[in-house]
Amino acid sequence: MRKIIICIILTITSFLIKQTATAQTGSKVSLSAGFEVGTSPFGDNRNQDNIFNLDAGLNMKLELPVLPALHLTITAGYLDYADNNLKTSRNGDVITNYHYFPVKGGLRYYLPKSLRFVYVEGEAGKSFVANSPAPSSFIYSGGAGLIVPLGGMSSFDLSALYEHGYKTNTNYDFPTIGIAFRFAYRYQFK
Repeated sequence: MRKIIICIILTITSFLIKQTATAQTGSKVSLSAGFEVGTSPFGDNRNQDNIFNLDAGLNMKLELPVLPALHLTITAGYLDYADNNLKTSRNGDVITNYHYFPVKGGLRYYLPKSLRFVYVEGEAGKSFVANSPAPSSFIYSGGAGLIVPLGGMSSFDLSALYEHGYKTNTNYDFPTIGIAFRFAYRYQFK
């Protein structure tokens, strides 16, 4: 059984190395700063009265190449979840905007050949709540994006993400689920 697992790992590794040879040049560190807007169409997965209609925030993302097409990502930022109207929660508190400070790490994979500016990524981390007694929560996101070269070392980074895990209340353990779009300026260091 151990030999089979080793053979599978070697096969996948050789395939990835072959694919990365033709992918986006990824031997350089890059940093992007941008803003994110989104919505939580699924609410908190339990209480449909707790549906937010807009979230917006700022973030920075550092990309460190592992292989030419595979990058390690580190993201930190600020996110504001706005309620669609002020409501009263089950315990009588008024629900307002929630302010989060997410910190995530993950992987970004650039597709090969003619799609070398297209990527898929996944990240996981922790979200700290600034204005709620809700505890920090485990968060994760996944999505796809596009790098639009501007010339030189600059580009735009456009992506769509599925996000899960921002908790809004201490009374139950059901996180929000959201869809977000990120627009960022990206600089690749020499």
